[in-house]
Amino acid sequence: MRYDDTGEPEKSFTSWAFLLEHKNKMAARNDARPVEAEAVHPRLMQPDKAALEAIFNYMVGMTDYSAIYRHNVEVIRETRSCLCRTTSTGRAS
Repeated sequence: MRYDDTGEPEKSFTSWAFLLEHKNKMAARNDARPVEAEAVHPRLMQPDKAALEAIFNYMVGMTDYSAIYRHNVEVIRETRSCLCRTTSTGRAS
């Protein structure tokens, strides 16, 4: 992403960035709704999505999360499925 200083253009720079999206908008974009339960049983998770989540968190060095206990992740339930998926929030506690 390019960061532009409109007051001092010579201070503009390019760096890494990531975007955050509200859980309701993210769920709607995935034809799903957020799960508000405190914990989600592992059998309700889509195994391929849970594995992808774990690999992503490993690759970015995120060790402080739990899909089961919804710690630093958002769990969504697809409207056409009884199974859940997770997405990292990037929050650190």
